Amino acid sequence: MKETIELTEDNQDLLPKDVEDYQTKDIKNLLPKDKEDCFIFLGETGTGKTSIINLLCGSNNSIGDGLNGETKNIIKEKGEYSNTDNKEQKKYYYCLDTQGLNDPEKSNQKMDIYIRDYLDKEKDIKIMGVIFCY
Repeated sequence: MKETIELTEDNQDLLPKDVEDYQTKDIKNLLPKDKEDCFIFLGETGTGKTSIINLLCGSNNSIGDGLNGETKNIIKEKGEYSNTDNKEQKKYYYCLDTQGLNDPEKSNQKMDIYIRDYLDKEKDIKIMGVIFCY
């Protein structure tokens, strides 16, 4: 049977100084992590996927010229917005920029496999929507 000791002002020094921090960190590690809200952008090369993501996330990724696409890998960009009830509470979302469909450098089938592999590896994301640009 375990003995329970009630903590009072007189016996606070029995605890290690960092016990509260240790317990808090330990509990945080046990809690399930929130998944990141993600939107995936798909579409043919040159339809403005990267431009839209740059606008939504305040990023500055290179933009292709016509059918010469610039995006060669999946790029994950972070955007933020404020809660309507509490403007100080920031919330975040992510946009996944993908290589254009019908790109001469990679077949649509290879792109499909590449995107599926990426999503399988990224366990902390939750796809909230697919935006198809055309």
